[in-house]
Amino acid sequence: MQYLLTPIFFLTIILSTITTIPIIVSMLLCFTVIFRSPWVFVAALFGGLLVDVFLLRTFGITSLFLVILTFMIFLYQRRFEIQTVPFVFIASFIGSFIYLKMFGYSQILVQALAASLLALFLFKILSRFSRVYHEL
Repeated sequence: MQYLLTPIFFLTIILSTITTIPIIVSMLLCFTVIFRSPWVFVAALFGGLLVDVFLLRTFGITSLFLVILTFMIFLYQRRFEIQTVPFVFIASFIGSFIYLKMFGYSQILVQALAASLLALFLFKILSRFSRVYHEL
């Protein structure tokens, strides 16, 4: 499963620099919800740094946002059942909305909705792969 996630992660970083939809937020949210592992913090750190380099932003600002978002999801896992479709949709919508607002994008609601629908799609696919991987 780890060999499948690495190319998907780097593809997400490249797509995040091409389009204005925050795909990196959706992907990290799905990784956090499904795997619940500390390596997601490292992925958030390096993914954010790479997005900053590609988009010529202040170095580390995206990493800081992604690490805080990942930390918030880990905090809420004790209060809520985070491996559900409504949680993934709402968390990705709120995370994408804040990300887009923070970096000054336009048409925030439409892009946040698109990122939330993408997160639901990724959540369904990754959870299916995760179940198959754990059964082997």
